[in-house]
Amino acid sequence: MLTPRKKLLLKLLPGAFLLAVLWISFHNSRCGGGDSPQTTSAPVTNAPVGATVDGTAYVDGKPSRNLSLVFTRLSTSGEYSLPFLVTSDQRGELSAHLDPDRTFFVHPISDAFQGIQILRPPHTRLSIQFTSVPSLTGTVIDHKDNPVEAAQVTCEERSTGRVHRTLTDKQGRFLFHLPSLVFCTLVAQTHLFLPSEAQIAAPESKNVLLRLSPKSGITVEVLDESGNPLPKAEVAISGPGIWPPLVDFTNPSGTVHFADLIPGVFSVSASSGRLVGEMEGLDIEGGKKSVVHLTLTEGVFL
Repeated sequence: MLTPRKKLLLKLLPGAFLLAVLWISFHNSRCGGGDSPQTTSAPVTNAPVGATVDGTAYVDGKPSRNLSLVFTRLSTSGEYSLPFLVTSDQRGELSAHLDPDRTFFVHPISDAFQGIQILRPPHTRLSIQFTSVPSLTGTVIDHKDNPVEAAQVTCEERSTGRVHRTLTDKQGRFLFHLPSLVFCTLVAQTHLFLPSEAQIAAPESKNVLLRLSPKSGITVEVLDESGNPLPKAEVAISGPGIWPPLVDFTNPSGTVHFADLIPGVFSVSASSGRLVGEMEGLDIEGGKKSVVHLTLTEGVFL
């Protein structure tokens, strides 16, 4: 039989046990004992130790200044790490932080140079060699010999179908870097001019000149003998660079517009039912939009 004193001790026992557990945890956290996790991080001892390695970047055997190179490290597992960029100074000198036990692949970031160099440990003073890519240069001008800025120039390799694209600068100049001798189709175009095309052999062809002709247009208004517009009249136009003739129909106002024409002399004919008409010797100037009034008569060409 439990006495009142023993009953009181049984009631206090769980609370005393909890206080003991809390005290032990507090003591371990202060003194670093026990198996509780530590918040301080230990230094990683197996991390690779890098070293700064100096060297010189060469292009075609000469030191190359301001040459940006991409370094990519190959890990022991055969995976590539994130690349980093190194740029040579005004004398072609450079410094790179390399891991002594890793292989690096180095290549220029610009397509004006070609080559990939493999750096194998141990990394001593670097001598990185590249070669320049042959270039194709040219100029785009308009019909008045003025340079055309921001014209799009494409160079399509005829053997592979590969297409290179660029834009002209303020002087109308363009530049392509081509890895070898190729036959190319050059096309220059802009929204204000008709495209200009040239067949060239690169990179032997230097300073190619592409001349653009301004777009011209003609609006034909078809009328009957009373001066009324004729909708749905069939209109045909022929002239430089047009074969067969362009054919279109007039709108409800009796007009039809032909755009992107090469400047020159044109002929226009139209018909509507039994009404026909024709005009020859229309001189369309470059960059201008002409309006022609064509009156149709019954069965007779004017």
